[in-house]
Amino acid sequence: MLVVVMMVGEFLEGLGDTELVSVQNRAWLVVRLFANDPSDASTASNAGNCEVFRESGGLELPLSSGSGGSAGYEASRLLCQHCRVDGGGTLERVELFGLRFVSAESERVLARTILDGEGVDPRSRYPTLITPNVDIVLHLHAQGASRRLERAEGAAFVLPDGAPVVWSSRLFGKRLKARLAGSTLFAEMWPELSTARRVLMIASSQELVDRLGGDTDNLRYVVAPRIEVGDLVAVDALAKTCVDHSIDLRPEFIVIGLSHPKQEEIAHSLMAQWDRVDAPVPLMLMLGASAEMYVGMQRRAPVWMQRAGLEWFHRFLFAPKRLFRRYFIEDTQFLKFLWDQWRATKKTRL
Repeated sequence: MLVVVMMVGEFLEGLGDTELVSVQNRAWLVVRLFANDPSDASTASNAGNCEVFRESGGLELPLSSGSGGSAGYEASRLLCQHCRVDGGGTLERVELFGLRFVSAESERVLARTILDGEGVDPRSRYPTLITPNVDIVLHLHAQGASRRLERAEGAAFVLPDGAPVVWSSRLFGKRLKARLAGSTLFAEMWPELSTARRVLMIASSQELVDRLGGDTDNLRYVVAPRIEVGDLVAVDALAKTCVDHSIDLRPEFIVIGLSHPKQEEIAHSLMAQWDRVDAPVPLMLMLGASAEMYVGMQRRAPVWMQRAGLEWFHRFLFAPKRLFRRYFIEDTQFLKFLWDQWRATKKTRL
C-alpha cells in the first residue's frame, strides 16, 4: 500500500513545478530556452554573454546522454560561470517531523545560495547539510535514536530528499515547494567546488577519487575505510585523518559521501576535533552516493522517471534483493508514522 501511495504522491509532485533533471539535461534545456527567448532573466542574467549559447548557436550542446559525460561537466561549468542564478539570502523553512526543511524552488537556486555563504538556518546549532528521505526520517524517530534526531534538528540545512516527504507536508498543511535531491544538488555545486573553493571530500572509494580527477591545490580527498555502523573508534580515527589534512588546507566545505548514519557520526567527530585547525568549522555536506551518481558509478533514473516520481523504483530494479525489504516492508512503517504524527498534531490543536 505504501508503494502505491509513494507512486501517486511522487507522480503528482512530478506534474508540479519541480525541476528534477540532471546537470547535462538542464544545460541543454537552458540553451533551448535561450533560443526561444534570450531575454528570459529568470534563467540567466544575460544569454548574449553566455559562452555555451554563443558556441552552440542557440541550438544543441554536445552533451553525452549518460550521467558521466565530461562534455556535460564542462557545459555545466560554463553555465555556472556565465549564466549565474541568483540565490536567496534567506531560505524559507517548513517545520515537519521535528525538522526544519528548506523550502526552495530548485536545487540550482539552493546551490547558489549555499555557495554565496547564505541561507543558514538561524536556529541551527551545527554546520551540517542533511538530506532526509523516508528511510532517514524513520531512523531518526526510531527508539534509541534521540541523539541523532537532536543533531538533525540542529542542522544548518535540511533538504526534503524524497517526494513522500514533500506530499506529507501538504497533508499537514505545510507545503514544501519542491523535492530537493542531494544528487542534483551535488551536480549543481561540484563544478564550482572542485575548481574555485577549498574542499575536503571524504570519498567512498579510490575509484571515485580517480573519476573525479584526484587531488589539486584546492581539493583533497580522503578515502574512507570500511566502517561498521556504531564503530565510533573507527569514526574518530577517520575524522582525525581528515583534520590532519585540513590543518593546511583550511577547507571552506567538507563533502561526505558515505551512507547514513555513518556520515553524520563522522561529521560530529570532525567538529569535536576541529580545535586543531586554525579556521572556522566548514559547512559539511552529507550527500551519500551523490558523487558516485555524478561520475556514473551508480545509475540515476532517466529524467522521465525522475519527473514521474519513479526514481525509487529504478533503484529497486537494479538491486531488488537488497532493496525489497526497505521499500516493501520497512517503509510501510511510514504510514503508521504519518498517522501518529497527524494524531499528535490534532491533539496539540485541541
